[in-house]
Amino acid sequence: MHPYLRKTPFSYPWILSVAISNDVKTILDIGCGTGDLMAMIAKGKNWDITGVELFDDSIKAAEATGVYKKIIKADITKLPEEITNQKFDVVFSSMAVEHIHKAEALALIRQMEAMSRKRTVITTIVGFYGFCPLDANGEEKNPYQIHVSGWDPEEFRKMGYVTRGQGLALVWKEGNWAYTAPRYLRPLLFGASYLCSPLVYFATSLGVAQIAHKIIPQPKQDHST
Repeated sequence: MHPYLRKTPFSYPWILSVAISNDVKTILDIGCGTGDLMAMIAKGKNWDITGVELFDDSIKAAEATGVYKKIIKADITKLPEEITNQKFDVVFSSMAVEHIHKAEALALIRQMEAMSRKRTVITTIVGFYGFCPLDANGEEKNPYQIHVSGWDPEEFRKMGYVTRGQGLALVWKEGNWAYTAPRYLRPLLFGASYLCSPLVYFATSLGVAQIAHKIIPQPKQDHST
């Protein structure tokens, strides 16, 4: 992903930046992968970021970005206590829940919310299919990249999340226009997809990706004397 995308309205990094917001000091990045996405989002920010990743090659790449204070090697379905016993302003996971079974993912989401002080941000594909262009980031040899679950935006909304869509599925979904049209037409398709991005942003089901965020209610303080 190019760095300018973070400031390009309705791009994937821009939507993530909006969902994370600015009142942040600590972030837990679950399934951080190579760290390239977080490095882009965190550029110029003074965030204390902890990553969680299982694939060794990705851990090395993420460490090389210099964006993480610490990266913990762990299975996201079995987070160690050194993580679950902590609190973070934002608990974040990009394109990870589709790689684990639904019951495991729901348990992970509950853990994420329990560890969040301010908000939880989760991204995944819309529905289920075998490939997502956002996964094509040099991790092709990662055995954990297989998709095993699919997610409808309504599932997140029922859990109290706001959902936003990105990438017009008519263009970007596996097997659709971006993959079948002649190469000379692809710039036109990409342009058409971007023109539709404000619609996709609010009509999540039209997107290839969904970004779900939830504000975590703060405990009420007892002001009684």
